[in-house]
Amino acid sequence: MVVEGGIEETENWTCEPLSGRPLDEIVKDAENATDLVTYVRKPEVSLDFRLKFIAVHEEFFSVPLPDRQSRIRTCHNLGDTGIQNDVVFVFVPGLGGNLEQFEPLLKLLDSERKAFLAFDSPGFGQSSEWNDYPMLKVVELIFVLVCDVLKKWPTAVSKDDDTNLLNGRKIVLVGHSMGCFLACHLYEQHLAILNVVKRFVLLTPPKAHIEQLSKDRRLFQWALYGIFKLPWLFDIYRNKFDQVKGLESSGIKQYFYQDNDDVKLKYRKLWQFKNNISNKSRTILGYLLGWVTVDWDKFDVMLTQSDIKQDIILFGAAKDPIAPIKNLKYYEDTINKECLRKVIILPDCSHNLCLDRPELVCKMFLQEVINGADS
Repeated sequence: MVVEGGIEETENWTCEPLSGRPLDEIVKDAENATDLVTYVRKPEVSLDFRLKFIAVHEEFFSVPLPDRQSRIRTCHNLGDTGIQNDVVFVFVPGLGGNLEQFEPLLKLLDSERKAFLAFDSPGFGQSSEWNDYPMLKVVELIFVLVCDVLKKWPTAVSKDDDTNLLNGRKIVLVGHSMGCFLACHLYEQHLAILNVVKRFVLLTPPKAHIEQLSKDRRLFQWALYGIFKLPWLFDIYRNKFDQVKGLESSGIKQYFYQDNDDVKLKYRKLWQFKNNISNKSRTILGYLLGWVTVDWDKFDVMLTQSDIKQDIILFGAAKDPIAPIKNLKYYEDTINKECLRKVIILPDCSHNLCLDRPELVCKMFLQEVINGADS
């Protein structure tokens, strides 16, 4: 079930910055900057890395939980004319990511008149920060957010039906990296009982069991907690030894395999770099402290007991050092073969696959996920 190489890509990825400036001009100015970190933080260049497509579909929601209030940035096309919104693709970003990393796939879905909903997790992108980040609390927020957003927009099902929390819709859950764990927890904790999930698309999922993040590793947990309380220690490394390298920093080198003079690729790296330096060390450490491993055996049982047919598509990146493709073997061995529809390995691609090779990812997503959604 592995697809590798020999794939004709879709049309070239394009974008429209709100500044209206050409990409080659933006890239040239950034390359000429003495200090890239200082340059991309300048207010006058902020619109260079704000894309029109995202801005047009952006909406903020206030999401109340019993112990905290959050303002969450979303991007969706649920109110657009002509959108087929009986099935909604819900995108869950990973650690340090935000909704913008899915931009090529969101545009693809919009061009196909398919409904999508993406969001920034608490503490990342433009969503509000929390004092702590327990993974299951983040999952609870995602559930409340999805229900609130979908109930706002009309469907064929009456909005007066309080028993249908998603307003009659089905969902395709798309997770990236840590977002794969969040998506699976979301299903296990809230969505399985509703019989609304048609498909899972797991993009470069992390190792199924990360031993260092186990609560039994008390020394490591104490070390994480100490740095969480003193995040400036991690800031020293990030600011003085890593991000100062600009596009040679780890957040770029490990997330992109492609390395050439293509202006669009350079722009996407700059875009990613700007988002990287916006992430706070305390938030990253908070998510690691709050990490909860998925009970994969229980997850598999719940899939097989569902009243609706569900399947899973795994995307791996052949050159990914963050989530190497050897990690996929556990999922292949554990997930029921009737549910595991396909494993797709993207050649010459790294962890941030949507921005590293957007055309290839969109081609495979169109072929295997969108066109196969009703198969």
